[in-house]
Parts: sequence; C-alpha cells; structure tokens
Amino acid sequence: MIITFKYYHDYTYKKIAETMDMKEGTVKIKLHRAKQKIANNIENFFDKKGVEDNNAL
Repeated sequence: MIITFKYYHDYTYKKIAETMDMKEGTVKIKLHRAKQKIANNIENFFDKKGVEDNNAL
C-alpha cells in the first residue's frame, strides 16, 4: 500500500503517514524494507532462471 501511495499517487511521506495513521519515520522504514524485498525477489527470480549478469538488461 505504501509503495502505491508513494510511486503511483506521488504522496509525500507526511501524506502517507496521515492516510495510514502512522508516524512518518515508520512510513520511511516500511518503504525501504518493501523496496529491499522487491529487489531480493527480482534477484532470486533471475538466479532461478539462470540468467547471467551480463544478459539481465
């Protein structure tokens, strides 16, 4: 949900915090962790597919 607000609706951290009834710092932490999880999932996907680094892009 936080990713949707931040990147699809272009909400500020403050607006997300108000909308989700949480502190602004919590929003930042949750967004950071979500982006890490997405990056790890993408990395794992390509590792499982056997794609070499030079062919990834």
